[in-house]
Amino acid sequence: EYWTFKRGLTTKIHLASASAKFALAFQLSPWNNHDAPEGRVLIGSIVSHDNHPLLMDRAYEDEATRKAALDSGFIPVVPPKKTAKLLGSTIKNYTSAEMKLRDIFAV
Repeated sequence: EYWTFKRGLTTKIHLASASAKFALAFQLSPWNNHDAPEGRVLIGSIVSHDNHPLLMDRAYEDEATRKAALDSGFIPVVPPKKTAKLLGSTIKNYTSAEMKLRDIFAV
């Protein structure tokens, strides 16, 4: 999973984690930097040898970020845009990944 936490108007913490208790990598960026480029840098610093799903939010819905995730061995899972026309399987895949995320982080 990949998360961004904002700390006031000065810093964002970008975090990749395997679970609620295990961080894989993190980095800091200025508060006004867009999340997707920072996320691509962070994703490039970790690797999945087993094609684990990488759960991300809509801020990362672009081809460059999807490619970075695939290049690092992950399967990118991003919630569909509200305006997107979806196939049933896409919705099902996202819903099961979202449920896994909710179980891990108890959100």
